[in-house]
Amino acid sequence: MRLNALKNIRDRIIFLDGGQGTLLQQSGMPQGVCPEIWAKNNREVLRDIHRAYVEAGAEIIYTCTFGGNRLKLSQFRQKDVKGINRELARIAKQAAGAQALVAGDIGPTGKFVEPFGGVKFEQAVDIFKEQISGLISGGADLLVIETMMDIQEARAALIAAKETAPEIFTIVTMTYEKNGRTLNGTDPVSALITLQSLGADAVGTGDMGIANTTPSSAIAAVLLNRDPVEVVNQGTGINGDALRNKVTVVERSLQIN
Repeated sequence: MRLNALKNIRDRIIFLDGGQGTLLQQSGMPQGVCPEIWAKNNREVLRDIHRAYVEAGAEIIYTCTFGGNRLKLSQFRQKDVKGINRELARIAKQAAGAQALVAGDIGPTGKFVEPFGGVKFEQAVDIFKEQISGLISGGADLLVIETMMDIQEARAALIAAKETAPEIFTIVTMTYEKNGRTLNGTDPVSALITLQSLGADAVGTGDMGIANTTPSSAIAAVLLNRDPVEVVNQGTGINGDALRNKVTVVERSLQIN
């Protein structure tokens, strides 16, 4: 599968992989350890998980680097951020072969960025650049900045991505509470406009707090000024023309049976 397949992302559904944490635990990873380090030290286990998703039909698999940033890894006394991310990306690339693309997975730092927290914006950009450099050197085909609760942190990660690898396809997903806003009060439309203006190639949602909705239907509801549950219950009534070219939603929808 070639990276230029992503240029036609609006024309068809592209299947991504599913959860890794539970599968790692089922494969023997103890609680309380650093997932990235355990996976790196048990590369055959990680490779088998990646391969299982590829064989199930995943066209894009995520690197096992959700917590692979400096602040998260420092909790486990790990300092080689670039090396850890590079190695985990290489494992994913080996598993993907020519059948799937590899997305360098970038999660939150666990700290809020100014003005919501104590991490300076420039520091956050630097933290993400360090991780992204490792992912790119390990062969990641694209980047996914996921499950962000803080629009400032999402901005920092996206700027880091575009400054480190300007041409790489980058997906950003935000997490929203039951009121349809992020923990810091950002609504999906504002997040979409902000992220698109910074060069995000695809914008979506993850871990929605709105009952009975999917990520795509929740964003659709906001864009159409309709109740999220109504969109779910009347899915065929969504005006596709009203949504077209407004948002690209990429969901990790493929699960291993």
